[in-house]
Amino acid sequence: MENTLYYDGECSLCFKFASFLKKIFNIKILDANKNTFAKQKMLNEYTWIYKIDGKVYEKADVMEIIFKRRKYTKFFSMLLSIRLIKKIANIIYAIIAKNRCRKICQM
Repeated sequence: MENTLYYDGECSLCFKFASFLKKIFNIKILDANKNTFAKQKMLNEYTWIYKIDGKVYEKADVMEIIFKRRKYTKFFSMLLSIRLIKKIANIIYAIIAKNRCRKICQM
């Protein structure tokens, strides 16, 4: 069973958040720059990618699926399943993703 989160290895914020998710949810994290499929997807769509059981998730869908893994975070998964909340989460994600290395990675 594949259970992997691909993140932008050149972004310190991305690495820190991916490491946090790895610790809490026991998922494998890999630098997307080392995987052709993940790197292309990340560059084209400014997204991280989560692969589990042959399915690929992006943006807010990643958090919805990961939050389902623990009893104490299922509430957040249910919130993200609401269309309006997911749309807002994806907008916020897009803003952060497009600007993450301008400010954060320069630290």
